[in-house]
Amino acid sequence: MNILDFIRNHQLNIMLSLGNVCGAVALSMLLAGLRNRRRRILFFLELSASLLLIADRYIWLFEGNSDPLSW
Repeated sequence: MNILDFIRNHQLNIMLSLGNVCGAVALSMLLAGLRNRRRRILFFLELSASLLLIADRYIWLFEGNSDPLSW
């Protein structure tokens, strides 16, 4: 098994973990304080990256699924 097979098999788990890492960084930046403009910009970039990764994961999960439990 090579690295591409590993990434293909665990793509959604990797997206979830990266979204959580971005959220944790955004939370730590928020707790440290948003004193200047640069920190506020970085905070919103991390927060938006986290939300985009998590939303993209759910899009991949429910794409083409026509079950009653899907969205």
